[in-house]
Amino acid sequence: MLKGAQKKMIVVKTQDSRVFEEAYFVMRTDTSASGEDMVSEANRIIERCCEKRRDRRRKTDAAVMIPICAFMGGGVIGSVITALVMLVA
Repeated sequence: MLKGAQKKMIVVKTQDSRVFEEAYFVMRTDTSASGEDMVSEANRIIERCCEKRRDRRRKTDAAVMIPICAFMGGGVIGSVITALVMLVA
């Protein structure tokens, strides 16, 4: 912890969220923003974080589905080949 350092911090408390109780925003020392500017900047940061999370989830879904589809496709092709061999023999 730094002694003698002063930071401006905004605490956002919510009661309607099942997940979060509070959010903390620490102001830069070289800035003086109005209340409206702070709210719009906080919303921008939150939206940006949510977009990154959605993109990561989409990549994860694709990474799981490709091997599953490949495995199932291989099983179908193997079954068809086995059926054709048994019909010919």
